[in-house]
Amino acid sequence: MTTAVQKEYNLSQARMAKLVDAPASGAGTVKGMEVRVLFRAPKLIKGYFLEYLMNKINFITSNQRKIKSLENSLKANRLDVVVRAQNLDIMEPQFDTVQDVSRFKALKAFDILKEPVLVEDGGLSIEALNGFPGVYTKYILKTLGADGILKLMDGIENRFARFISVATFIHESGEIFQFERDDNGFEISRTKVNIQSPYAWSEFWQIIYLKEYGKTLCELSQEEVSDFYEQTGTTGSIQKFVQWYKTKSIK
Repeated sequence: MTTAVQKEYNLSQARMAKLVDAPASGAGTVKGMEVRVLFRAPKLIKGYFLEYLMNKINFITSNQRKIKSLENSLKANRLDVVVRAQNLDIMEPQFDTVQDVSRFKALKAFDILKEPVLVEDGGLSIEALNGFPGVYTKYILKTLGADGILKLMDGIENRFARFISVATFIHESGEIFQFERDDNGFEISRTKVNIQSPYAWSEFWQIIYLKEYGKTLCELSQEEVSDFYEQTGTTGSIQKFVQWYKTKSIK
């Protein structure tokens, strides 16, 4: 790959609008510099390569777990897409639903970058607590922790809970698409299991009880964790976005 082609990734939408003379091969010039779309021959719309824009995702996060999840899902679907993870330090809005929080952050990011963006937000929803902590999950995790959740659940028989996550994608046209996680849920255990799993992304792993395994998440072996993720690998919000994204690739 030539240096000129590598630099193609860094072109903004505004500069791409100046592309001219783009033949079916996917080549064009920008101020004399040869540019080639690296995937499929693009369709030239309104003077820029829409195919190029669809093969770059501005993922608004600094969470390495989320980034890896998106990259793995794209790879599993054989999509050659550049993931640009960006931390824009967008304020946490006070909304009642994860859907509204995700949408708000995506709109703010789109307003800043003026390019397609992807935002994913989520939270723990406990049925007996009317969906709490929901959008306040991050705050509750920092303040009350898993022990605090167990105290709130003391004496409650209904232990059902699930994770809600919503991925919001805003197309370069400004059109908004949202994708919500869909799973069978789990239970909140009655006691905290003090095992530090190397695969855990939060303390909640110590109180999430999975009936099918007869143990909490933090007790799962590497093989069981892989099996668990394989079972839920197509139902997450990011995975649903990738499946949709694949259908939107320009032929």
